[in-house]
Amino acid sequence: MNETRYIDTWIEGLEDEIKKALESELNGVTIDTFPEKPDEYYYKNKQGTVLVICRSGNYENQSKTRNKIQSLHLERLTIELTIGCFSRRGEHGALKLMNNCRRILSGKFFNGYTRIVPISWSLNGVYNNRVWEFVQTFEVDSMYSLGE
Repeated sequence: MNETRYIDTWIEGLEDEIKKALESELNGVTIDTFPEKPDEYYYKNKQGTVLVICRSGNYENQSKTRNKIQSLHLERLTIELTIGCFSRRGEHGALKLMNNCRRILSGKFFNGYTRIVPISWSLNGVYNNRVWEFVQTFEVDSMYSLGE
């Protein structure tokens, strides 16, 4: 198995664990992986939608010998939740859903990762005059290493 496949497997596993954690407490809310074609995604659920993606990662602790990486550690991963709701406030509003996601995930440990930490949130936009979309960012440190 090559390095890319290892990384894909780790990221997919982490995204799945985050989705399961959210699904266990957010009844009636659609929880899914961020779509391959986001421009074609359509929000349907009146109670809200949370889309999960590992947005970026940083490599650290690299040592090279003769242009070959001996040790590579996927250190810090940035996780983004895209939260879409038909209202900003209220029982099924984006702000309440975002707060619930933060409460569910903050401080949680996932297999092979350190404690997940909330970093920021922002309004991504209002779409078709009906869907409020916010992005909530978390970070987690990986305990995986690549290389020989």
